[in-house]
Parts: sequence; C-alpha cells; structure tokens
Amino acid sequence: MKNTVEKNEKQYTKKRRFKKRWHNVLLVLSCVVVFCTTYALILPAITLESDAPPASEPPVESVQPTELIPEPVVDTGPCCGTEEHSHGEACYDEDGNLTCLIFEHTHDELCAHAPTEEQLTAIEDGFRQEVAALESAELTDDARAAANDLLSRMGNDLRLKRLSSDAYSELYSRVETLISGEADSVAEVCEGSNHVALRDSGWFEEYAYAAPSPSTYDWTGWVPSPGVPMMIAGEKQGSDQQVDNYGDEAGSEDDGVYVSKMIAGTDIENVFDITLTVQTPQIIDEVIKEPDMAVVIVMDISNTMNSDFGGSTRYRAAMDAAAQFLDNFAANNSMSVSKVGYVAFNTDAHKIFDLQPCTNINQANALKNTMRTKTGNIINQANYGSLHSRFTNVEAGLKMASDMLNGVSNKNKYIIFLSDGFPTTYISSGYNGYDPYDTTGTRFYDRVLNKRILYGTSYSDEAAIRARKMAAGIKASGTTIFSIGVDVGGQTIQQYITQSENANGFSVVDRTGTSYEIGDASSTEAYKNWLRNSIGSGYYYDSTNTAGLKDAYKQIFETIKQTIETAGKADWVAEDPIPAITPDEVEFIGIYDKQNGLNTSLSGSHAENGENTASFGSVSSTITWDLKESGYTSEKTGNTTTYTYTLKYRVRLKNEDTVFVENKVYDTNGKTTLQYRVVKTVDGVTSISDPKTIDFPIPKVHGYLAELSFTKNDSYGRVLQGAEFTLKHDEGCAICHGDGERVPLSEYTAVSDEKGNVRFTDIPSGHTYTLTETGIPPGYSSDGTKYTVTVAYDKLTVTAEKNGVPAEWNGVIVNNTSIELPETGGSGTLPYIAGGLLLIALTALVYIKAGRRRGGTDILPERSPNKA
Repeated sequence: MKNTVEKNEKQYTKKRRFKKRWHNVLLVLSCVVVFCTTYALILPAITLESDAPPASEPPVESVQPTELIPEPVVDTGPCCGTEEHSHGEACYDEDGNLTCLIFEHTHDELCAHAPTEEQLTAIEDGFRQEVAALESAELTDDARAAANDLLSRMGNDLRLKRLSSDAYSELYSRVETLISGEADSVAEVCEGSNHVALRDSGWFEEYAYAAPSPSTYDWTGWVPSPGVPMMIAGEKQGSDQQVDNYGDEAGSEDDGVYVSKMIAGTDIENVFDITLTVQTPQIIDEVIKEPDMAVVIVMDISNTMNSDFGGSTRYRAAMDAAAQFLDNFAANNSMSVSKVGYVAFNTDAHKIFDLQPCTNINQANALKNTMRTKTGNIINQANYGSLHSRFTNVEAGLKMASDMLNGVSNKNKYIIFLSDGFPTTYISSGYNGYDPYDTTGTRFYDRVLNKRILYGTSYSDEAAIRARKMAAGIKASGTTIFSIGVDVGGQTIQQYITQSENANGFSVVDRTGTSYEIGDASSTEAYKNWLRNSIGSGYYYDSTNTAGLKDAYKQIFETIKQTIETAGKADWVAEDPIPAITPDEVEFIGIYDKQNGLNTSLSGSHAENGENTASFGSVSSTITWDLKESGYTSEKTGNTTTYTYTLKYRVRLKNEDTVFVENKVYDTNGKTTLQYRVVKTVDGVTSISDPKTIDFPIPKVHGYLAELSFTKNDSYGRVLQGAEFTLKHDEGCAICHGDGERVPLSEYTAVSDEKGNVRFTDIPSGHTYTLTETGIPPGYSSDGTKYTVTVAYDKLTVTAEKNGVPAEWNGVIVNNTSIELPETGGSGTLPYIAGGLLLIALTALVYIKAGRRRGGTDILPERSPNKA
C-alpha cells in the first residue's frame, strides 16, 4: 500500500510540474498574440505619422525656378489710357462697311504694359489720317472696306503688342508707306482675307525691342518676315527666351547686295529656326550665263594659207570657221560684258578689229564683214606669193593679241591661235618682223650647210624660240591659248633641209645646229606637239578640211564657256558652317522646303517662287546654298527690281553634351560667307566684277541645365543610405529633337549618401524624365510611388502618382521596412489576425483539456489512516 501511494504521489508531482510549465508557456504566447495583433493594427497610422515632415519645416523644394521675366501685373483697369469699345451697329454704314475711327479694345492684363499716352495719340492720329485718305483713293468698295478694317484692327493690335517708342516710329513709317502708296498695292494687300493673314502673322512683333534697318525689309508688296521672333507684350515665348542675339543684316551699298541672318524661337526648347536672306538688284542668272571673257583670234595669213583645202583654200575655210565663232559668241553674250578681237599675221601683225562686244547678229555681221575685208586686202594682193610680207611671224601675232587683252578688265582671257606652217621670222620692232631675204647672212643663215638665206625661210629656229618665249609669258599672265593646226600633218623640217641641200647656193632653213626648237626634224607629229604645249595651254585641234576647222572653233567655244561656268560655280553661293566650334554644341536638323518639310538637301531651279538648291554636308558640317539654282521673289520699285532669296533651316542646342556650359552664349554657326559678282556699266562700258564676299551676322543662344535634390528615408523617418536612383528620358518626350524624334539621352544615376541626400546635377533642360529607384537597400521595399520630372527653361517640376492617384511631392522618397504592415485596411494584416486567433484557440483548447483532467484520476487519492 505504501509503495502505491508513493508511486501516485510522484506521478502527481510530475504532472503538476508539467502543467505549471504549460501555464507559463501559454501566458507568454498570449502576451505575444496581444502585442503583435495590436501593433499590426496600429502600424499604418504610425507610418503615416512618421513620414510627415514636422509642422515647423516647409516641404523640400527640388530646384527653385529662375524667373527670367517678371510676371506682368494684372490690372484690368483703364491703365492703358484707352477706353473700352466694341463696334456696334452705329460703327457701320448701311452697306456694312466699317466707318468707326475708334479702335476696338477690351482691358486685360496686357494693358499693364501700355505705351505712353503721347505714343498712343500719335499712332492713332496717323491711322485716322490714313483711313481718311482712303476716301479719295481709287479703290473698289471691297478694297476700301478691307483697308478700313485693316487699319482699325491693326491699331488695336498695336496696342496689345506694346511696342517700344522707337518701334512705334519705325513701324508707323512703314505702314504709312504701304497704305499711302499706289492704290493697286493697297488693294492687293487688303484683297479678300489678306488683311487677316497680315494682321495675324505677327509681322510687327519683331519691333518689340528695337526697330531694324529699313533696308532689311521692303513693305511694298509685303510678305511675312520668316525670322520674326515669338513675342507678346515684351515677353519672350518658347525657345525665344534662349536667344541672346537675333542676328542682323550686312550689305554693300555700292553693289546693292544685302544679306541677313535671323533666328526665331520655336515651341520646343533648344530648337531654333534660322533664316538666311539675300537681296540684290542683280539678275543672277545673267551674271552666270554671261561668260565674262575676252577672246582674240590670231590667224595666220601667210602665203601658204592660199593653198588648196578640200575644195576651198585654207584662208577661206579659216574665214568661215571664224565667222561661225562670232555668231556663237553673239548668241551667248547679251550684256556687252564679253569682248572679241581679231589679229592677222604674216611678216607683221595686223589688228583687224579691236576687242569689243558682240551681243547680237547685227554686231556679228559687222565684225565678219570687217574681218573678211581687211584680211582679204592683205592676202589677196597681186603677186602676194613673191612679196616679202608673206612670211610667218608667230611672235608678232601673239604679242599684239596679248597687248589687246591687257587693255580690258575681263576676268577670263583667251587666244585662239591658228597657223598652217612653221614660224619663219620674228619681231624687229613693234609688231613688225624682219625680212627673211638676208643676202648678207647676218641674221638668217643656215650654219649647218653654211648657206645664206637668199629667198626667205621655210623654217627659222630663232623665230620658233621667240614664239615659244612670247607664248610662255602670255600664259604666265593667266591667258589661255588654244592652238589650231591647219593641214600640218605632213610637214617636217627635214623636207626643207633636203630642199636646201639640193639647192644651188642658198638655204630655206635658218638654224645654228641640228637640234630644233620644235623637236625631231623628221617627225610629222613634232610640230603638232609644239603647237599644243609650247604655244598652246595644252589645247590643240587638228583640221584637214573646212568642217574640221569649224568643229575646232566650236569645241574651243564650248570649252571656254564650260571653264568659265566651272570657275563661276562658287559665285552666288553661301557657305554656312554648322557647328561653329568644336565640340559641336549646335546640331543641324534640317532645311525647310517649300512645303515646310525638313530635308538634308534640296534641288530647285532659278525661277520665281522656285525651290531652293541647298544641301548639308555631313563631313564638312556645312550648309551650301546655291542661289544660282534657287527660287526667288521679285519686287519692282520704279525702274529698280529687287530679287530676294530666302533659305530657312532648323538647328538644336545640344545641352546634353558633357562639355556643355549652362548660360554660356553660343554662336549658332561659324563664319557664313556669300561669294558674288555683279555687272556694272560705267561710262558706257559694262563689266562683271571680280568675285566679292559678304559675311552674314551670327545669332547667339544659350541653354540650361537643372539640378534635382531630395532625401531618402525609411518608413520611420530615418535617413536611408545606399539607395540608387535612375533618371531616364521619358518615352512620352517624343518631339524634343525638333523633327518629331526624341533626343537620345543617357540615363543618369545617383545614390543616397550617409545623410540620405540624393542629388542629380547637369540635367538637360527641355525634357521629361522618369525617376526610378533601381537599387533598394536590403530589408526595404518600394512604396509604389511613381515620379515624373519635367525640366523646362531651367525650371524643374516633380509630379508623383501612387496607385493611380496624384500624390504630393515633398522632396522625400520613402522605403518601407521589411517587418512593416501594409496600409490600414490592406490585405497584409490578415496573416497577423489569423495567427493571433489560432494561438488563442490553441490556448483555449489546452485549458479545456486541463479542466477535464482535473475531473478524472489525475488527482492524488486521499491517504488511508494507518492500521495497527
């Protein structure tokens, strides 16, 4: 019995100890359940409270915007000095024509920028006078009504634009010229809806700061200025606020040639439109088509030119070919600039006619008659074959032609030299030659055969040497010589040497040795080569009949013309280098065509309102504008016609470059030069000038870079280090390049420092970005807010969105901690609640089970008293 009791007692003690331990465990678990459940329920409220900045601290600003222009004072009162007025029935006559002389006006914020009362009075009085003047003008009723309306509307617009005093004066002068000019011009301007286009075009906005020189624009037959800045009430809009210098004009008063380069802002930051304008009274295509040449025909009329030449004679064939040349010359010269002269030579040189214009068939016929008559009088003399004047003095013919060319100012000079045989004599004085009949042998002598020249020469080596030296000097001065050989293929010096060897007592070869100026004595090609290179400038034409001779002259004229046109390709061409510096901070985007499309090249024609011919070279980074092949507009004032050429193109300031400097003033381009020539007539003499140049002014612009700073915290308001952020060009920023494309921008990254500060610097202005946390520290998570960063004209704006709802940006970005419960009402509290309920149920179950055991055999039985 004792052993049983002791055994039960031990069991009871063991169970009591186990139950006590369970009580303690359940107590601890209950406390945990209560704490965790309570914390899970109130955590979102704690998070919201800790994220909010202290009431005493203002929200963090990312970047303070720079105010370029003060905001206008809004004052809708009559501060402009003008009473409000709207046209009513009383302002129109019975036909519906506007007769009211009071401008329509409604007070608005622009009235704060009103001009002085004196300015308003002056301009209004002027317009009233112009309206009154229309009553006497010979206009149609429609034109008068349109002009009346134009003046009224213009007056109102002038008030709204708030021009400077200088601009008022300048603009009024031009409007007065427009309105008080010829009646037809007023009617043309006011016809139909033209006055609306004029009023709404913004043409007077260019005067918002200063009045340009009147020579830049001529308002007769008005056209909108392509370089007008975008201004309203003195405040720059769009990329105009980046412009530091709008450009200017330059010109030559003597030549009447003016150029201008104007820049205009666009609605896209960093993108600008630049307009080149050239005005000239010169008809460019006439300057280019006019060859500007002086040509002297130098023709051999020695005795052998009377030889047979394919059914004719060499002389007659030469006359026919020269006549054809004169006809061609006249057909291609209409401005009396180019000149032609004629020299014939035998023993002496003869000026048949001096250099003079040949611009029509009558002049050509007169010169042809002179040429045939004078040369015929020489070569057709009786017994010409035995006269001492029958020889060939190449030196004298070339010298006379050279002296004639030296007396004219034409840029391009040419000699057409024609001969049928070797040189036989040379200059004694002036243009006269030595008589080759040298019975004494002191000058002409065959020193190889030791024979005198008794009856003249068939070849003189000294004459050939002197001819070559004369030609060399002429070519060195810039004159081009074309050589024509007339039936010279069978001629050699050797045939004359043989003739001299067989002759009795005399020779026809003047020489000092067996080496000859023209080359090998036996060669049939030596003389041709000498004519090509020693006399000619590498040009030689061989002829054996009349047709061949005419073709030679034709080819020579085409070569001359082509050479001049090639040399003139640089005339009336503007070269505009972009960028201006290295590295290139200005990017070329495109050249506008007539349909306002952007292109890298245009191909047009020289015609009224035609397309431009211009291209951008990617290698040279230069715009080349050829006015000779570009369209123009013309305007006649009195006896003068002005031709205007305009080229517009687009550029972009590359503020994304790493070397870009904020607010630095950049030239939009390098030195832009126009090369041109003009035709002038002085004292009855017409000439084309040498190439001249004029430089376009250079516009200047600047750009911006922004900075973004914010703080990185965790959900308890503690600074968080090591969080990485990326600033990426937004896909929606689609037209920032200026041609419908996106600027390819690099991504920018920044990491929060030990104070939680994140800083992005040198952010290119003019774009929209997305800000993303791309490196979240371990143990944290994003709160799901999306950030958009917009930078426009140095002003940075951040917008936030969370769960599709706009959120406030206060300069702080928060990460959630890893043990944090989601927001109140969120699904993330359910696991905590479910766990707590499970623990409570488990505790209740244990207690219920324990209670049941207390009613069973687990209680130690009461001891029985000991028995004796």
